[in-house]
Amino acid sequence: MVLHNIEKDDPTQNGSQTQKSINKENEREQKLVPLKLTEKTIILVKPKNCNEEYRKKAMEKLGL
Repeated sequence: MVLHNIEKDDPTQNGSQTQKSINKENEREQKLVPLKLTEKTIILVKPKNCNEEYRKKAMEKLGL
């Protein structure tokens, strides 16, 4: 078995850039709403895409 080293952001080395990335992602997610595809699958979408037509397209794309 081969184990690969996975490099993670080190907040002590690059804290401000990491925090900026986190803040940007949080702001983006706040503009999204949940859309339930199945009992176990929920995706985040823009409010304008929260409808049955988009749900069917997403399910088809994801193979559900």
